Amino acid sequence: MAFLRIVLACVLLACVYGIVHDQVTARLCIEYFTLAHPPLGLGESPTVLGLAWGVLATWWVGLGLGLALATAARAGSWPKLTVRDLGWTLFGFVVVLFALAMMALMAGWAAGVSDRFKPPELIAAELSYERWKHFTAAAWAHAASYFFGAFGGIALCVHLVLLRWRRARGHASDATGSAAGAAPRAGA
Repeated sequence: MAFLRIVLACVLLACVYGIVHDQVTARLCIEYFTLAHPPLGLGESPTVLGLAWGVLATWWVGLGLGLALATAARAGSWPKLTVRDLGWTLFGFVVVLFALAMMALMAGWAAGVSDRFKPPELIAAELSYERWKHFTAAAWAHAASYFFGAFGGIALCVHLVLLRWRRARGHASDATGSAAGAAPRAGA
């Protein structure tokens, strides 16, 4: 059950992240959702599209991350971690990920203003040149979320395995009476 709780927490956190992220980018550039995504038949409301795509584009990321983190936290004989043990780590990860996405959004805006980055013909036919910087900013924010999310997820798994390994060593030291857990010797 603890394994499943970690997976479900990651799916929920990913969906919340996706909704917040897409509320920002949908308001910045609704065309990112209407031109670069398949139509959902929900109209062009930034709020509705941000909610829908926030869930549709992230639940599977949360599932993959959740399975990886739950395995890193629970598999094997080392001390097991629970969703409570991961709480602040996951929250910090999401905050840093959002900050990186917003920095990418600003860099994308700057790139969209530059004459070096022209819209692809398919997009240019539907999007005014003035809106291109908005589109680029939204696209870069989304790309950064996936890129840094993937690397951050790997780093989180490594962190959990190392944490469990340290705890296992600490418990083993205490059980065997080695230096970490041994009582001081007389005359020392």
